[in-house]
Amino acid sequence: MANPDLCSSDSSSRDAALPVGNSQVQRADGAPSKVVSDPDPSAQATTNEPDDRSGLDRAEAAVDSLAARLSSLASRWGRQFLRLASRARESIQDFWAEVQDFRRGKKP
Repeated sequence: MANPDLCSSDSSSRDAALPVGNSQVQRADGAPSKVVSDPDPSAQATTNEPDDRSGLDRAEAAVDSLAARLSSLASRWGRQFLRLASRARESIQDFWAEVQDFRRGKKP
C-alpha cells in the first residue's frame, strides 16, 4: 500500500514519489532526511540574530569592528610607507655618495 505522506503523480512514470508537507524521505546514501515544505517565518526570524541586544549595543559593536579594521589597515599602510621611505633614503644616499666620488675624481 502507498505511503500517505508521499504523493505519486503517475504510477507508471518510474515510480517517482514526491514528498508532501513535513515528511521523511530517503537520501541517495540511504539516510532519512526530513523535508519541510512550508517553513515557519517566525522561526527564521529568531535564528538570524537574537533580539536581546539593543540597537545601541549593535551599533557600538559595528563601530568597534569598523575601528579595528581601519586601525589594522592604517598600521599596515604605515609600515609599508616606512619601508618605502627607508628604501628611498638608502637609494638617495647611495646616489649622493656616487656623485661625491665622481666630483672627487674617483670615477667608476
